[in-house]
Amino acid sequence: GKNALENAQMDEIVDAISDVTEKQYNAFLFEKDETRAATLKQEFADKHLPTMLGNVEKRLTARGGDYLVGGALSWADILLYYFCAELPDQAPVAANPKVKALCDKVAALPNIKKWVESRPVTKV
Repeated sequence: GKNALENAQMDEIVDAISDVTEKQYNAFLFEKDETRAATLKQEFADKHLPTMLGNVEKRLTARGGDYLVGGALSWADILLYYFCAELPDQAPVAANPKVKALCDKVAALPNIKKWVESRPVTKV
């Protein structure tokens, strides 16, 4: 960012994504008890994911709607794109039109697009 406030705003978004990613991994990868995993998956889908995306949508709207911080591309935008692009169900992303538009904008960046098309296939 251009200043401490923008750096803090990026940290806010990145930390929110990190928090929900931890919940996602716990539900889908780490929890061994099937009953508990099912509960965690439901909480992720019904509570944590929509809440995080809704809060990011609000921040994006309040900050002009084009980018998350400072009116320019930042690592927060790229991380949001990566997180959203890897979700198997895109409905929660589509329910947040500014988040969806930002993710589409990042996906269309030439170097991002090239990497996505040529990256190695991995399990996770």
